Amino acid sequence: MNAFDYPIHNFAQIKELAIALKAISAQILHYEYSHESFGSWFLTVRRDGKMYRVLFDGKDRMYSLEVASDRRNPYLWDRTIWQHPDQLNEIPIQPILMELEAAATT
Repeated sequence: MNAFDYPIHNFAQIKELAIALKAISAQILHYEYSHESFGSWFLTVRRDGKMYRVLFDGKDRMYSLEVASDRRNPYLWDRTIWQHPDQLNEIPIQPILMELEAAATT
């Protein structure tokens, strides 16, 4: 893959994640991608009145799910509830969905 392919690959995966999030009634409010930060990206998601951030740290190759302590922007991301190392250059969609569903019951 060359430098032009990385954002295209990311957008295709984000589309799959967005479809999966819709299926569990999670609404994407914001998305940001930075090629200059090792391909890091994040999504702000609302589900059942709670705010979550799904993020990928491109430098450390780590996915995380964080929950905000407030419901209004700017959000305070004060608690990481899940982390998963990147192993296959693919967004771990099913583990993310499972964690969002588990977080809704707590």
